[in-house]
Amino acid sequence: IKKNFIFFLKKKKSEFLTLFSEEITMATRNYVGPLLILFTEVITLTCFLIAFIFLGQIKLILIFIFYFFFGIIILRVISNISKKIGLIRSEVSEKKFFLLNNIFSNIRYLILENKRSYFFELLKLD
Repeated sequence: IKKNFIFFLKKKKSEFLTLFSEEITMATRNYVGPLLILFTEVITLTCFLIAFIFLGQIKLILIFIFYFFFGIIILRVISNISKKIGLIRSEVSEKKFFLLNNIFSNIRYLILENKRSYFFELLKLD
């Protein structure tokens, strides 16, 4: 925006898009990400201190133990689900690559055997 008009005339649209996406990524990594981490840590610490003041030490420890075991159970369930989804995705990817490889092999066969005209005759709509 601070550049003169000739600068924008000389540059291609693709260069602007590349530059723009790089600068957005850099700004997100260098400024927004650390700020979000800082805010979440401050909020977490504040909630922890408020809970410590109002609930007391014993209740707070019991609550943390409960959430710890609850978190372990949730992580095991999620890991089992993600393993199943990963296996399904792997099978689907294998099928896709097999089909693509088969398609390219058949195209290569048509070209090498010089059977394009026969193939186009089969596909021709009357």
